[in-house]
Amino acid sequence: MATTIKKDIYMTSLGEVAYFTICDDECGSVVLSALGAGVVALSVPDGNGEYRDVVIGYPSAEAYCHDDPNAGKFIGRYANRIARGVFSIDGNEYHLECNCGPNALHGGREGFAHRIWKSRTVGDNAVEFSLTSDDGDQGYPGELCVEAVFDFDDDNALEITYLARTDKTTVVNLTNHVYFN
Repeated sequence: MATTIKKDIYMTSLGEVAYFTICDDECGSVVLSALGAGVVALSVPDGNGEYRDVVIGYPSAEAYCHDDPNAGKFIGRYANRIARGVFSIDGNEYHLECNCGPNALHGGREGFAHRIWKSRTVGDNAVEFSLTSDDGDQGYPGELCVEAVFDFDDDNALEITYLARTDKTTVVNLTNHVYFN
């Protein structure tokens, strides 16, 4: 089987957002968005061999711009909560914006899920998204360069590989926030 990648551009209130659709020879496909390095749709065969989208998402590119659940998107710099928005490294205390009651959640209001990532295709079946977070961004120490490669194969398997590099000791906890039905 062979795979192909199609690229579309959508205008949103955050600017132009690239969408990539990777399809196989059958009916399997994944739709990825540069907004939040997100998974928008994933069509795979069900128990009866019928192809169905198994990702819960929104009907338009614009709807992903300001969603609190971060549906399908990459979460960072830190997935989950940091109590009271405070952490220490090497005797230095760092203060983050609290955006979930008394805690900092998923990198803050301007976390990675709410940014348009650089994107490029890699071969016939993968898309790489990259983002650089400056030292002090959202209160976190160190410049952090992140890459996420989404690889969709002929067996309808979606693999996500993360790579993060920093120039200072920092906290980092990355994940994708895709919801499946």
